[in-house]
Order: sequence, then C-alpha cells, then structure tokens
Amino acid sequence: MCYFDQVVWACGNWRWAKFRQQCNKEYRIGETCGLKLVYGRQEEAKDCKICDQVTKKENRIRRTTERMARLREWKHLASLERCEEEVASLKGEILRLHEQHSANMSGGAAFRSESGNPFEFHTSLGGPFSRPAIPVGLSERQDDLPSTMLFEIYAARRQTRPKDSNNHLLRLSKTSAGVKKHGKTLA
Repeated sequence: MCYFDQVVWACGNWRWAKFRQQCNKEYRIGETCGLKLVYGRQEEAKDCKICDQVTKKENRIRRTTERMARLREWKHLASLERCEEEVASLKGEILRLHEQHSANMSGGAAFRSESGNPFEFHTSLGGPFSRPAIPVGLSERQDDLPSTMLFEIYAARRQTRPKDSNNHLLRLSKTSAGVKKHGKTLA
C-alpha cells in the first residue's frame, strides 16, 4: 500500500499525482506494491480538462443554434442541415465525455443515475459532501486477514521449487549443441 498524492479538481474529478512514500511490503527500490493510498490531497480551483472540453462544446452548440435561427430566417437549407448534423455530433461527443467523467469520478466503475444525468448524484448532495469519496478499493483493505498472514501468503507464492541440477538436460535434444558441450548423453 504505497502512498501517492491526489489531485482533486473543483468539479470533483480526481487523479493520482506523484509518488510520495513506499510501504514496507515492497522491498525493491523504485518499485511500488500496486495498492495506492492517499498521502496528501491537493485541491485545484479550476475544473478538469474533461469539464473544459464539455464547456467548449456546449458553447459551440449554443453558437451553432443561434446561427441555425439566422439560416432558417434566410432559408439556407443546405447550411441548416449541415449545422443540424454538427449539433448532433457535438451532443454525442458531450455524452461520451460525461460518461468518461463519471467513470473517472467513481474510480473506473461507471454509474448511471435514474434520470441518466451522470452529474445528478454529485450536484444533488451539495455542501461539503458534493465531492465523491475515494473508492473503497483504493483506500481500504477489502479482506480482514491480519498483515502477518498476508505476508506469509505472499512469501509462499514467491517460493520456487528447489532447482534440480539435471533439470536443464531434460529440455535438450540428443543433437543439441548443449549435449555436445556438456559431454552428456540423454537416455
């Protein structure tokens, strides 16, 4: 359970930041055990990149719909159809970005509210609880085994069979260069 910083944006989305401290289960220098815990939390005042992209696309939809109103007035049907296609594709991209955002906020497991709006759950709570909690799988152990028992399990997995000195000869064929080199023949 190695410790990392966590960056949390104003929208509630978060990501792992830089590595801070190695746990005692990992003995190799520069390696991590794979389980991440929060060492410190860095609050960002701005929204994440996904929210910025959604805002840009919503502004583009607003400008395009205003343009569509002018095109209807002037009866430019071809340009109007092209604008309608553009708005439809932008709405699809926004939906994809909302799904990606909700998957990031829930730690990779996408959730969907009854209304279909992925932001409803977080905006309906309000107050200091509007940000999602860190998923349980990232901060707490799921099992109730004592750490000494876990250490024994990991040590048993790492153990290898005692090496047989003749084991490498079993993989060589009679015409192999290894047999001639060692001067031994196989039965």
